[in-house]
Parts: sequence; C-alpha cells; structure tokens
Amino acid sequence: MFNVNDSRGSPIIKRTLGKMKTIFSREQHEVRITPKSTTGRKMPAMRKKYKQLALLTTPLIIQSRRGRPSYPAPYFEGGDVDFVSEFSKIAIDQGKNCMFFIIANNFIESTVTFQSHMLMGFFNAQSKELFIIDPNGNNVTLDNIYSGEEFIRLSVGMPLRNTLYNIISKILRYYYNRSFFQLRFYTGDALICPIGSPKNCTYRTIMIMLGFVSSPNLEVKSALEFANYLSQYKFQEVKTLLTKIFDGQSNSKVYMKMLTDNIEKKNLRINYFSN
Repeated sequence: MFNVNDSRGSPIIKRTLGKMKTIFSREQHEVRITPKSTTGRKMPAMRKKYKQLALLTTPLIIQSRRGRPSYPAPYFEGGDVDFVSEFSKIAIDQGKNCMFFIIANNFIESTVTFQSHMLMGFFNAQSKELFIIDPNGNNVTLDNIYSGEEFIRLSVGMPLRNTLYNIISKILRYYYNRSFFQLRFYTGDALICPIGSPKNCTYRTIMIMLGFVSSPNLEVKSALEFANYLSQYKFQEVKTLLTKIFDGQSNSKVYMKMLTDNIEKKNLRINYFSN
C-alpha cells in the first residue's frame, strides 16, 4: 500500500493516499451525545463540535540525489510532484485546516540503493501555524535517511539535528514568508515503534493523522499522544483499517470511528522549534 517505486507505472502509495482522502477528511459539524446515567435519571444531551479537516492527496516529496534539486521531486522516478499548488489552494487561498504526507527519498550513488521515510504536516488555519512532525522527533542518530548526502550538505549552518526538518524549512520559506504561517517542527519524544513493522515510520505517521481525526479541536498534543497509544496497543487494528480503505470496503469509516473513539492516550514530552 505504501511502495513509492513507480518504475512500472503509477506508484501504489499514490493510489492509497487518494483513497484515504475521503475517510480522513471532514467538514465542520456537531455531534449530539446523550451521556449514560448512573442513577437512572435522564441526562441532558450535549453537543460536541468538530472542526473542519482536509487530507491533501498530494504529498510534499523531497529527495537527496546528486545533481538533482531537493524539491520538486518524484515518488521514485518519473514526473515531479507539485505539492505547492494544492497546499496553496486549500490552506492559503481557502483558509482550511489540512494535513499532508511528506516523503523523503535518498538515492545512494555508491551502492545504487534507495531509502524512503515518511513524516507529515498539519496546518492550523485559525492560528496560521504549520506543524511539521517526524515520528522520530529531532533526536535522529540513525545512519539512514537523515544521512543523505544532499540533506547533510543543505543542512550546514541550519539549527536542527533532523536534516529533513532543515530541508523542509528551506523549501517552505522559499515559497511562503512568515506572513502566511509560523513554522513549528516537532522536537519532543519519538513515538513508540510498533512491534513487527518494517515500515514503522509510515504507520506512525498515519497514527498521528488518526490522532488529529480523533481530536474535535485538532489539538496537536492530543493527536500525538493518541498516536503513541495506537502504536503500542492498536497496531493490528490500524493495519486492518488501512487494508479496508485500500480495498474500498464499505465499513471503513465505521471501523475508523470505533478506533478513534477510544480516548486513551500515552503521555509524551511535547516540544517545538519555531521558524
């Protein structure tokens, strides 16, 4: 569902993101809730307000590849993906809350190998804040995607250890100045890695998005802590949900609601670096 290799045509991840859009997006609405009584008396109904949220189908793709720009970039090979146009239309022009996938690709020339990583962005239209959230936070010490030759080169003199954060900052500040939004990069605790997942960055990123879906007011702290809970206790359920969405099963939205109605959270240290 999340293979970015498009050497045989349209990448499967592109089709997956298209199917997720409807399930993960919502208009502003209210839900009527009748609390359960512990005394037998009828309880007055309450209304829970949910803020609007859109999932963009176009990801922000960056790459480390000698002789190529970091952005725009393709999923793997082929045409570059134009993230800026969709983001500008939905977030800037229409002023909507939205979240989007970020894909980082690293082509290692010496070994002719390919690495990929997924993180996400969330735009709060009311506060004009754009949060960039890597499930690993800023404390990245692994010799993998963060060690991409171009990512390291372009991070010289930049403030964060996470080279992907530095590149994303440069790209977004090239297209948008501070009057459009404040950039905030998540530098708190890394999210728990689900056991038995070779693509844990992908699943953890989707769990963060599910955290936003579960949050009526789109609170970042709540979304991250909910994602941490899913990663430790509900990994199989998240995989089942994604299979249902990809297969086009009619009960996908009901299954997601059952999953996101669980309000348990796993505490995290939440910090940001603002730009």
